[in-house]
Amino acid sequence: MRRWFAKWLYGAWTAIYGNSLHQLHTKADWDRYEGMGEAVKNLASKLPRYSTAEQLGLLDAEARKFNFKTTRERLEDELGFFLRQNGQQTKNAAAFKASPWCNHFANEEHILKQAGKRLPFKFYPDDPDMRLALENVISEFGSLEILRDVSPALRIRRLQRAFYFAIRRLCKPKAGSARLATFIQNLLQEWPCVPAGMEFDLASHFNADKRHELVRGHLGLAKLRSSKEACALRRVLHTVIYRDELRGPLLRLAHNARLRAEQHRKGWEHLRSTLKTVFNHIRSGASDEAMFRNFERANFPYMRNLTREQRMRLLPELGNDTDHSVRDLTKAERMILAARFLKNPRTSLERDADGRNSFARRYGRAMRDVKSELGKQ
Repeated sequence: MRRWFAKWLYGAWTAIYGNSLHQLHTKADWDRYEGMGEAVKNLASKLPRYSTAEQLGLLDAEARKFNFKTTRERLEDELGFFLRQNGQQTKNAAAFKASPWCNHFANEEHILKQAGKRLPFKFYPDDPDMRLALENVISEFGSLEILRDVSPALRIRRLQRAFYFAIRRLCKPKAGSARLATFIQNLLQEWPCVPAGMEFDLASHFNADKRHELVRGHLGLAKLRSSKEACALRRVLHTVIYRDELRGPLLRLAHNARLRAEQHRKGWEHLRSTLKTVFNHIRSGASDEAMFRNFERANFPYMRNLTREQRMRLLPELGNDTDHSVRDLTKAERMILAARFLKNPRTSLERDADGRNSFARRYGRAMRDVKSELGKQ
């Protein structure tokens, strides 16, 4: 780590003292810059012998001779930016895992997975146009704004939330995702084709009677009968037909499926499988242990090396903490924070009748998983 940090300092000193370098205007100023450069070169072979704190002290002592200044915040910003950009490279991996930013890629991967960003490449690895179309479909079926519980103040947001929860209701049964995928695939397969240049009247073709007929036929309902599933499916059908942002990408996927079918390839089967996976992704909910891992992963650096004052601000309910040391939050303290900030975990924080605490067991497993993931022992 000493050698790595010394090498990084040698390459990054101009960024660390960037504010001073911006003030260089005259020839005398640039002579100071050249002098600092020579001093850093002379230090390069000596720095790995010292601790990282001593390395910083030696570099800053040379900088003061040339009237260059920086701050701790600037140093941390530059180091953090470098590690977040290059932390996955083998030569930087050890430094990244030892840094406060080691949860960066773990959080990034979780966000991408939650948003379904990996699914388009899985189904269309060689077709960027279809990947973009499927990405738009996923966004419309289960948008990030809905998942993050943004306040539905606007009418479009209310409609989108109603559509999202209709999808969730239809996918709730064991085979619900497959049935919904089949319904939409059949709808797209039977979609009317018109010659180029001719307008297609959606409202006339997909009138109320036609929409009710499609829903009843899929659910096997008698005429004039309805159900909660029928109401949800009618909302989904209405949105697919009339929302341009969803209908357009779906029809592009359907056109691709039709072309594949004409080539005697599994075009429509592939589309149905794709939609089924998308709906399974939207249907799935995080388990309590997954929620605990997400909480640990997202807040890992902010629960370490805290002073007494910082701990008291986070956990005022602990009363007057007599421990004045700088330390990490204990497992019990982290559990209190998790119970406070997580929404409706199924596992209760309180002990059961036998004195056991499944919250503690599951949270302990989550802590171990995250430490292993981030390279912490």
